[in-house]
Amino acid sequence: MKYSRFGWGSLAATWFLACAPAAKAPIGYDLEPLPTTSLEKERPAEKVADDVVARAAGPVRVIRLSDGAELSGSVLARELLGFDAVCAGEEHTSAPQHYGELWLLDLLIDNAPNLGLELGAGFEIWQAQDQGVLSAFAAGDIEEPRLLNRTKYAQHWGYSFAYYRPFVARAREASLPLVGLNASSEVPKKVSTLGLDSLDKRTEAKLPELDLTDAAHRNDFERRMHDHPGVSPEDLDKYYAAQVVWDETMADNAARWLKLHAPVRRLLILAGQAHCQRTAIPKRLVRRGASRVAALLLGTAAPKDDASETFDYALIVGAPKP
Repeated sequence: MKYSRFGWGSLAATWFLACAPAAKAPIGYDLEPLPTTSLEKERPAEKVADDVVARAAGPVRVIRLSDGAELSGSVLARELLGFDAVCAGEEHTSAPQHYGELWLLDLLIDNAPNLGLELGAGFEIWQAQDQGVLSAFAAGDIEEPRLLNRTKYAQHWGYSFAYYRPFVARAREASLPLVGLNASSEVPKKVSTLGLDSLDKRTEAKLPELDLTDAAHRNDFERRMHDHPGVSPEDLDKYYAAQVVWDETMADNAARWLKLHAPVRRLLILAGQAHCQRTAIPKRLVRRGASRVAALLLGTAAPKDDASETFDYALIVGAPKP
């Protein structure tokens, strides 16, 4: 087993947070509460206006968390383009944060050519197995309805595409590659309910290397999961293993893309906040050969004092002007 040398112990905890990337609700992703009945509880369809992101446009501030310095757009672009990848951690239903992602994309598109660099956009919302469809869409061979239908977007993710449409449209307009990073949904779902040992040999062979021993990552996971009643240590281990499968798979797919396009390409990754904190995708991507990866926290208010322990930058979107 590729994870056999890593292992983990049974650690007691009483709470965990999760959110549904589709109509179902698996572990991980961001800071939204898990439905109280079951991991299989259906999520009601969300009605979101087509212009939800445009209406959330507000002033943007960016803080370098290591020293608290507020950065201009030009300084931020120069710093971020010095990383192989930037992982932008979102709350999936925050329209202001999605506006912040679009603002960031525009900034990097405008500045990358000056440094002889090109960009790619990596997505948690799409699985690696969707890559052929994403490439066809990026090339203009298919349009949005077929993209969403062929990637089973509503089934696999489920949040309104209105949150992502402006970013995806801008990336396509700029001829950026669109890269599906996520694991097949069936694998982490099975791991979260039955454990890693339940996987058959063929599925196990397709897993990337899993590091289940990172104490900081485990502690952050447990912090996000405290106070939830009825979670046994055994279940907690399974949920944590599923979280690691997500993080490692996205890091592995990002690393493969970067290796194919080095040294002129940079990858902007959109994923949930839990996936973009430093010990999740970024650290695991560095373990696979990326020289530097930035962890960027999206928000609508000043970050907490301890944000520098898990993120490198904070991008804050203020309220729209009346």
